[in-house]
Amino acid sequence: MLDPGVWLLPVAAGAARAALAFEQLWPRPLFPLPGTLVAAHEPLVGAWGAGVYFDLEGDLAGSVALLLRRAPRRAAPAAGEGGGESPIPLLLELANIVASQVVSAVADALPGRILLSVPKLVSGSAERELLRRAGSLVHPADALRIELPFAAPAAEPEMLLVLLADLPPRGAL
Repeated sequence: MLDPGVWLLPVAAGAARAALAFEQLWPRPLFPLPGTLVAAHEPLVGAWGAGVYFDLEGDLAGSVALLLRRAPRRAAPAAGEGGGESPIPLLLELANIVASQVVSAVADALPGRILLSVPKLVSGSAERELLRRAGSLVHPADALRIELPFAAPAAEPEMLLVLLADLPPRGAL
């Protein structure tokens, strides 16, 4: 198993690969900022209104989430048009790409096999859902949480990638 501090490198590498998807799928380019290692039960910094969550299975249990500042809403219709299209399918696709790239990079570093569940969109308090997931881990005291924000140049982060990994206590392997 990797030392907790070493986890930042594969997560950052996966996020950098995933950032290429932002160029094609998101209204403006977003770039990953440096990640941080946080205790799993710590509150989130900032307000995150919604998130797309994936459960992890296989050689690593836990969750991956892509959190948003605001919950997605139906786009406003342009003049003379009917209802706007929902941004939710785009968000789910983008979250799937980001989670897949990060989990693939982590699996390469372990090495191991990690499977992603179907994405789950949670509106409301992203922090409450993340803390609920941290509390349901088998080894919550030894869990690892990495946070990696995505932001447009010279702007506040719009998205936050979170990897929550259930690690067995040291010496248990």
